[in-house]
Amino acid sequence: MAQKTTQLDRQDPKALKAYVEAQMARLGCKRLIKKRWEVPRPRAEKGLRTRIGVGALIWDGKGKVLLIRHHPRTGWDPEKWFTPGGVIEEGELPEEALNREIKEEVGLEVEILSLSRVNNEVLVSKNLEASTYFFQFEVQAKAGTPTPHEGEVLEARWFDELPKEMAFQEDYLEEFEARRAKR
Repeated sequence: MAQKTTQLDRQDPKALKAYVEAQMARLGCKRLIKKRWEVPRPRAEKGLRTRIGVGALIWDGKGKVLLIRHHPRTGWDPEKWFTPGGVIEEGELPEEALNREIKEEVGLEVEILSLSRVNNEVLVSKNLEASTYFFQFEVQAKAGTPTPHEGEVLEARWFDELPKEMAFQEDYLEEFEARRAKR
């Protein structure tokens, strides 16, 4: 059976790394991308608590991807477009967290196509560092119309191209172009 997340995984860097590596192997992904970012202190502090996130390019079957704009109260820039996703909760596997987050944020059921990469992001704010992991998936939307979760998501929209106002766009360009080329 696949290893679930535990509090120890989030607090112990070695256990967290072992968990991530095990999930990558189980899901058939070999791409671990390391990044180091200077961030405001509240973002680094949040990274210390959450540690593991998920997100996905959601494809509609016609070459379009679904992106969302967050409500300002979430702390994300409401002018930027994001992939739906969130934080892995205790006891969840990455794909379970992804399915839950997409259902919560836009009300869609999806089929996982692949885990395209995991980003190991070290968030730095002066003398504080938080090592976090982000599982980046590609998924296919099943039947349904995206419905933004009130109070959390301002807007959900299908895009033919990744907009210049997309947060973390560089993390998704390769996968977006590769999938679009297969059409």
